[in-house]
Amino acid sequence: MLARDASVRTEFIEENFFRTALKQAYVVIENSWLYNKVKRIAITDSLTGIYNRGFLQESLSKEFARAGRFNFSLAFLMIDIDYFKKLNDTYGHQKGDAVLRQAAQIFKANTRDYDIVGRYGGEEFSIILQQTKVEDGIKAAERIRNSFEEYNFGDKEKPLKATISIGVSVYPDTEIKSVEELIGKSDKALYKAKREGRNRVCF
Repeated sequence: MLARDASVRTEFIEENFFRTALKQAYVVIENSWLYNKVKRIAITDSLTGIYNRGFLQESLSKEFARAGRFNFSLAFLMIDIDYFKKLNDTYGHQKGDAVLRQAAQIFKANTRDYDIVGRYGGEEFSIILQQTKVEDGIKAAERIRNSFEEYNFGDKEKPLKATISIGVSVYPDTEIKSVEELIGKSDKALYKAKREGRNRVCF
């Protein structure tokens, strides 16, 4: 009888132990899931689902340092949707948001898995092309520009076309000593593209 009671107590203790262990494991998994979810939200642009400006700048700083350390090339693309305000005024902000979301997908579809695509702000996007030299950076920008120009943002009955201007800067460059200068050169190239008529790539 005593042996049987001891056996029952042992089973009860073991059952409680496993139940407690399972609960703790569940809490750990749930906390990990919540942490990853919060982390994703913190680095993601809520409208387009791609990276936000904060993550872009952090990633660019890391990639710039890595490029300098290992003597890699690094291309940075600054992209602006041409006449976006006019598009918003003509078709409404909901259509404008739809164009921004689709633009993000076009940029992702035309870059490599390890390239970093993000929304810089408003109708501006940026792309970090790792280990990419000048000629390859310009080719990539032209491919993106062409894909965007060919895309129909409307439907068969009412097609809607849009274009983009792209500024490209590439490190190493004798005039680039910092991340800020890399961004600055890309920004200047973008404004040059706009001054020269838009829907073009400038380096």
